[in-house]
Amino acid sequence: MQEQASFLNNLQKIFKISLAVFTLSVIAIKSYAVDTEGSSLIKESSEIINGTPVLAGKQPWVVAILRKSDDPKLTPTQRFACTGVLIDPSWVLTAAHCIYGQDSKDLEIIIGREDLNSKTGLEYGIADMMPYVFYSRPRYDLGLIRLETPSTAPVAQLATSAIEQTVMNTQLKALGWGYKKYSPIPQCQVFKTTDITDDVSFGCRAEIYRRGTPTPTLLQTNFTLHSVKDCDGRLKNYLKTLGVTDEELTAPILTETNFVDSLCVWDDLGNTSICFGDSGGPLIATQGDKAIVVGIASRSLMEGCPTVNALDLYARISVARNTLLDMMRTEPKFTFNQLCPGNITLSTNYNPINPATTDVTLTWPADSRASGYRLYYSPKGPIKAKDVQYITLEGSSTNSFAIALPKGTSYFAKVQAVAAQCDGPMSDLVTVSP
Repeated sequence: MQEQASFLNNLQKIFKISLAVFTLSVIAIKSYAVDTEGSSLIKESSEIINGTPVLAGKQPWVVAILRKSDDPKLTPTQRFACTGVLIDPSWVLTAAHCIYGQDSKDLEIIIGREDLNSKTGLEYGIADMMPYVFYSRPRYDLGLIRLETPSTAPVAQLATSAIEQTVMNTQLKALGWGYKKYSPIPQCQVFKTTDITDDVSFGCRAEIYRRGTPTPTLLQTNFTLHSVKDCDGRLKNYLKTLGVTDEELTAPILTETNFVDSLCVWDDLGNTSICFGDSGGPLIATQGDKAIVVGIASRSLMEGCPTVNALDLYARISVARNTLLDMMRTEPKFTFNQLCPGNITLSTNYNPINPATTDVTLTWPADSRASGYRLYYSPKGPIKAKDVQYITLEGSSTNSFAIALPKGTSYFAKVQAVAAQCDGPMSDLVTVSP
């Protein structure tokens, strides 16, 4: 029983990590040059696989989030970052990972343009951006964008719990821009481990972006909204194909508790799925002439954007609805940083103890919003999931960690401030070499 419990704990950790596999990283995209003469830059969450084009004016609340650029060679398709949905004349809802860590001056919104390379629709500047107050990647993956000037386009409404229950086990419409093809890169699979590998993964992501096939067209498809129980069963069936036994899968992996912020969808016929570029796109239910946003495209639990075994996750609107409305109403603006720990700068200090050992001290500024800190570390070199460990340090005033290390050893390290409602971003990766 202990071995089984250990296996399930490890399995849950693995899938907690994998939840972030297909989330879009605009930061990564900004970090790499674009080959404007050859293939275009590809983002990390894609076009709806086997979707159909949206006719002009049929989904007017769906918006495109683009990166600004002074390079005239870049098309709007090449500058595309994420999908979003207009939920108020002044507010766009998208995935938090699409805007987290971004400067509003570097992005713009296009409304009313199904073909990104056309001249239709209007462009809007961004006044400010707010990840959902309880966002902690990949949990509660929702973010708000306030437009500099209100739009006159039709808006979609936010789903209540009652509406969500009404549309459970029915087909809903998913929409998004992105890429039709995804080419896995075996040597880059390390990027699916944990946040500590960001420095490694950005290079892999940039290469994956260049291997995709972009499209300027807004696409749509239908997914069935499934219960947590059904989602757990589908995940277990997939794990069995990888050699996991029934005895190892007796306990639930996904539950109403650890899955409270997410919705699970897939195409029952196995013909379509979301992939790199659909992040932030809405999952829409229709009531008469009203569009109801039930979820926001967040991530996938399956590698490689499969259609047959797709298991796509959307951030759940019903549990966040009231807080989202409060964030839109509150003045001064209700910002993420007021509640969650912020960025950390990590420093190292070396104090030789003897010819063979050095006392290493890692320090960082304390954050009063934190309940503690998480110190991640791994041996220096190609980072693998099994090598990444972490130490939990309790108390908001904690601002250092000391350890005696043999000379000649070398480690990677990162620190993250944690809190009950949400965690802060990872610090930059530092090399510890006594």
